[in-house]
Amino acid sequence: MNLTIDSEVFLFRYRNDIQPTYATVLSNYYVVFDSYDASLDSTLEASKTECYGFRAPTWTMGDTFIPELDDQQFPLLLNEAKSLAFFELKQTPHTKAEQEARRQWTSLQRDKSVDDKPSSFDALPNFGRRPNSSRGPVFIW
Repeated sequence: MNLTIDSEVFLFRYRNDIQPTYATVLSNYYVVFDSYDASLDSTLEASKTECYGFRAPTWTMGDTFIPELDDQQFPLLLNEAKSLAFFELKQTPHTKAEQEARRQWTSLQRDKSVDDKPSSFDALPNFGRRPNSSRGPVFIW
């Protein structure tokens, strides 16, 4: 298949007998997949599409703005703001706010390091059947 973007012609090689596993976005407009299953659909359908991505939140410098943060991050933001404001106004550190901010930083870092790691339960061997096995039970030793 040939695709023309800004007078450049690209040749794509793809398969049409398996589900896609990879995708990329070109020029913030075109979504290109590595394959598609022609026996199911000939075009991309919204009801069968699931996408993940990252979005940068907008920041507004205003009194009514509420940033998009997790519930655990709001106390940290509040204590960091209190500590800085107190230091700017009084020219002395706010020891309690700084102590609480340090504690919250430690808690966030600890939770971040554990977030996407498998649990000890996931490390146990699987003695059951393999999924989608049509040959009956298969035991893993």
